[in-house]
Amino acid sequence: MKTNWDYTKLSEAYVTSTAYSGTAIDAMFKIADMNEGDLIRDVREATVQPSNYFDLVTFGSSFNVCDPKLAIKETARILRKKGWIACLYNNRNLKDPIQSKIESLITR
Repeated sequence: MKTNWDYTKLSEAYVTSTAYSGTAIDAMFKIADMNEGDLIRDVREATVQPSNYFDLVTFGSSFNVCDPKLAIKETARILRKKGWIACLYNNRNLKDPIQSKIESLITR
């Protein structure tokens, strides 16, 4: 499992990329009844976090660099029953019908 990524060649794109939607992040925290101070950052498909512990697991532009089957399995292990998972991406193409629909839901 690769856990170290070198994005040096992409750094210019990250500087000019669209930020995550503040509205989406605020909604995510509200749904999970938490705030930013509750966050624990642990980027891996096999975390050292306890089982059945978290109400929310997020992937911030990282799910695409994980092994999806292992990431979902680990997420299921560490989430409490009825927990939430959120995958956030900052690559928006509002000409894409699905992304356009999601954006309309977020900005209501």
